[in-house]
This record gives sequence, C-alpha cells and structure tokens, in this order.
Amino acid sequence: MRWIALQACIRPDAAPPLIDAVAAQQALACMALGYTPRVALVDEAVLMEVSGSLRLFGGLARLAQNMASQASQFFEQNKVLAYMERSQGATSLIALGRLRQCRGQPEAASKRVADLPMHTLTAARPHLDVLERVGCRSWDDLLRLPRAGVARRFGAPLLQALDRARGHAPDVYEWQVLPESFDETQELDALVTHAPALMAGAQRLLVLPLQAWLLGRQRGLCALKLVWQLDKRRDVAPSGELVIRTAQPAQDLRHLARLMAEQLGQQRLPAPVHSLRLQSLETEALTDSAAATGSLLMAARQQGGSALELVERLSARLGPEQVQTWQARADHRPEQMQCWVSAQNTIKSIANNSRPACAGGINDLKNEARTEA
Repeated sequence: MRWIALQACIRPDAAPPLIDAVAAQQALACMALGYTPRVALVDEAVLMEVSGSLRLFGGLARLAQNMASQASQFFEQNKVLAYMERSQGATSLIALGRLRQCRGQPEAASKRVADLPMHTLTAARPHLDVLERVGCRSWDDLLRLPRAGVARRFGAPLLQALDRARGHAPDVYEWQVLPESFDETQELDALVTHAPALMAGAQRLLVLPLQAWLLGRQRGLCALKLVWQLDKRRDVAPSGELVIRTAQPAQDLRHLARLMAEQLGQQRLPAPVHSLRLQSLETEALTDSAAATGSLLMAARQQGGSALELVERLSARLGPEQVQTWQARADHRPEQMQCWVSAQNTIKSIANNSRPACAGGINDLKNEARTEA
C-alpha cells in the first residue's frame, strides 16, 4: 500500500483570512477524492491511499505532482493565502509522521522510519514529557522497551498505533464521500439589509466548498441557486432566491460570481437577511480531454468562451431582452428569413457551435421540382 499525507497551511500574512484551516482541509479532501476514493481526515491532515490509482495517473510521482499543481492553482486562482505540504509512506501513520516532522523544513525529513520523533505520533502526544525523561525520543527508542511495560505505563493505544505504523495492524478510517449534489448553508456574521452585500457571504460558499466539490466530482457547473433567509416578519416572505445559469459547464466559478454580483445588484430586500444557502442545480461530467487539462478554467479549453461570458454578463446587467442576436428562419420571403431573439435563450446553441436552420431559397424549390419529376 502507498499513502500520501496532505495539509493545507494558511499563510501567516493572510489578514483577514478568507477561510480557516478547517475549510482548507475540507477543500483539500474534496480535491483528493478526484484521485482516489480512499480519503480520510485525520487530525490536521488529509490521508490518501493511492495504491489503486497509481497506474491510472502514471505512477506515484506523477500523481503527487498533479495533486500539488492542482492545489496550487486552486488556491492561487481564488486568492486564498494557503499552500499545501505533502509526504508519503508505506502506512498512513508513517506518511503522517513525515508530514509533521518536515513541516516547513523539507530537509529535516528522516530517511529511516525508526528515526521519526515521538511528537509525530498522535497516540504519544499525551505522554511526551514522560517519554522524554526515560530517553524515548524516536519511534525506535520506544520499540526497544518491553511491550508489557509500555502497555501498563502508557496504555494499549500507544502500542496499537505503533503496530499500525509498522503495518502489523490494519488501518480503520471513515472514508470521505462527496454528496451527489452541493447544498450548503452559511450563517452571516451580521444582518444584511442590502442585496449587493450578500455577495461577501456567497463568496465564502463559492470560493472553496463549491469549487472543491466540483473538482472532486470531476464535473462542471451549469446552474446554481442562491437562497437567502429573511428575518421573520408578518408582511414578507420567509426567503428569496436567485438562479444563475451559464452556457458552458465551469469549474472556475469567477464568471458565475460576476453574474451573481450583477443580479444581486438589481435585487431589493424586503427584510434583513441572516443566512444564505447555495445549491447546485445542473452539472455536467467533464470529458476525458477536459479532465486531463491542467487548467481549471473551462473557457480556456473552448474557443469563444470570452464572448459567451460577455453575452451572459450583459444579459444579467441589462436584462435578457436587451441583448439580442439574429436567428435565421426557413422562409423564402426575404423579410422573414431572419428575426431577432434574446441572446440568453439561444446561448446554448452558440456554445455548442451549432448552426441555426437557414432557408434554402431557390435551391429548395429546385430540389422539390426534381423530386416531383
């Protein structure tokens, strides 16, 4: 078996931080599920068992490199001041121990498992002072002591952890599972009375949780719904909602965030808002070629993405009926051969590069005459 231990570290210069360490860990676990279904959260780290995925991703080095590149790009694109540290080992506790030992100091990593310090073992942390006084500073020092005496003095969990670290006992973890659809709620720090101010709370749901869920599911988002819960009053509805749709499935949600900001600017709140709820309505599985691309920006994989984003943003700002495009019609009369329709309603066909039906004119008449003859 082969294990990889990951940890998302918040940079000290992040002030104020957009996310906390727990949210960064959850996002990292979602991304890890895109590489293996055996992902567990243990203390501050994310553990991945990747022996069944090595052949698919071209080996351990290639898999670790792809994971590091994806996490770096993910944090950078979302302006999250965080970085990822990783280590590997034959067992989960070895990988976790190496991660804790070389945190911020890669050159300090021990080549031998027996040389790992005692503080890297979770079960030994309550007994570090006593172990230090008896001269146990590494895993090897503890293994040299009689097992019966260690169990009597420090308890059975410490010996069980050592057995798991050496591969003599199986690892039992609760594996992480991504839900089929995204649905999360965010409590606001204070009551919000203006709709544009809701974007700050919605951004917390968009930046890490939703995009990380999309990466783990290897899907692109086509439509989402933002629901805001209003302060209870007799003369107003308990909630309001906003549905955002895009022509192309996307994992980079910056365009969807801009559309949401445009539409929130046109909303009026009848009462203060105390919480938000974000739901994914429509998603599409990414093709093999798209999934193999390192970029998270779906528009970079298809030509004309920027033009479609412009049409969607203008439609959100000015209204769907204010942004129009012409559509050809199968009619022999010149004045009826085209008409103007809402660009928002036909943007799907633009995204798929599908040509609208066009009139054949005199050629159709010639073909009909030949058929009758």
